Amino acid sequence: MRTVGFVGKSGSGKSYRVTEVAKENGISFMIDDGLLISGNRAVAGISAKGEKTKYASVKRALFFSKAHAQEVMRAIKKENAESILIVGTSVDMVEKIAEALHLPKPEKIIYITDVATEEEIETAQKIRQTEGKHVIPVPTFEIRKDFSGYWLDPLQIFRTPTRREESEKTLIRPTYSYFGDFTIAHGVLVTIGAKETRSFKEVSKIWTCGAEEVGRNVIFHLELNLWYGTDIPKTTEKIRKRVADTVNEMTAILVEDVIITVKSLDIRQESRKKSLTK
Repeated sequence: MRTVGFVGKSGSGKSYRVTEVAKENGISFMIDDGLLISGNRAVAGISAKGEKTKYASVKRALFFSKAHAQEVMRAIKKENAESILIVGTSVDMVEKIAEALHLPKPEKIIYITDVATEEEIETAQKIRQTEGKHVIPVPTFEIRKDFSGYWLDPLQIFRTPTRREESEKTLIRPTYSYFGDFTIAHGVLVTIGAKETRSFKEVSKIWTCGAEEVGRNVIFHLELNLWYGTDIPKTTEKIRKRVADTVNEMTAILVEDVIITVKSLDIRQESRKKSLTK
């Protein structure tokens, strides 16, 4: 097993560059903020950026939890990882992570200053300090469930202007960032769900719209009437997708499901009049 350390101050742009550094050094796996990563895949672990306090985040990144460490160690063994790049804010931190995961002491240390200019590092730190943004070196879809309720934005990276080798990372603003935590009122979720449902011309009446919170996620319950002649399966699937996508886009909360009950089919007034005149 070959291990290499990648060191830089907090907010200096390590996670932004870690994938490229690993590739350039022929390393197939990375340990970054509690996650075991291979390429653009989160293999195992829990991201430290999901913790509610800075103290808890540091403990997570250092694998203080035995269950967390064991999960990652099992994944390393299962994946037959031959080389791992360990990311940390200091050499001491990198070595502590290696020790916690029963990995060899890093044979080499790569510093952020070896791969980024002073100006680039200063820009990264300014963004961290003024906007509270962090980078997770995996695509958004890989971690969306773990970060339901957080602001997530995909970040496309091209290694060089000529080699359009693309990798996607994720921008996140953790709850322990400079801007603090945020909450979304239950009534806001219900209002969004009802508004999106009402926008469908096939819906004649909404009886109830409820949002059940399941951890950080939510399940919607809709009871409604549709107009007679509506394709029920097709329409309810469209409503389900619209509600889930809109709530996720507007609040960053993951909608696990939208359960729809069609109570009745209503006949339009015009159709009723025509049937009476016949």
